[in-house]
Amino acid sequence: MHHLIKDGTAVANDPWQLFTAEDADGIPASALLPVSVWAESGAELAESALPFGVYIQAEESLDSILPHLAKIAVVAFHFSKFADGRAFSFARQLREQFDYKGEIRASGDFMPDQVAYLERCGFNAFACRSAAEQQTALGVRGSLPINYQADVLETQPLFRRR
Repeated sequence: MHHLIKDGTAVANDPWQLFTAEDADGIPASALLPVSVWAESGAELAESALPFGVYIQAEESLDSILPHLAKIAVVAFHFSKFADGRAFSFARQLREQFDYKGEIRASGDFMPDQVAYLERCGFNAFACRSAAEQQTALGVRGSLPINYQADVLETQPLFRRR
């Protein structure tokens, strides 16, 4: 079980669950599907009235989900190790280049003190591994109230905002 933060608030009940290929009962609503499922069945999933999301491992590409991005409610990136920054770049690309408005979620091995930086790249949800990690992440969010660089939240650097 994870402890979710979404849009700066702790969420008690997260409807989104990871779907694995071993699940034999079909694909339930609010399932986070692996990229491979979207690559194989994206057209059918995009036509469904049920909400679906995608779960992306660090080594996977965004290419197979891009044609269906408008129908994907949640894009969840799994951090296999905290030092892997590819998801930071992918999230920013989704927000800026593809104008994705849905939820972008971090899960796995990210550190709570990275939450403010993840938000600046476009993440708005965080699946923390423990209640203590969730509280730390919530506490660190506002610790840097002014940023010098532009990001997905503030498109102008500080010197242009003055």
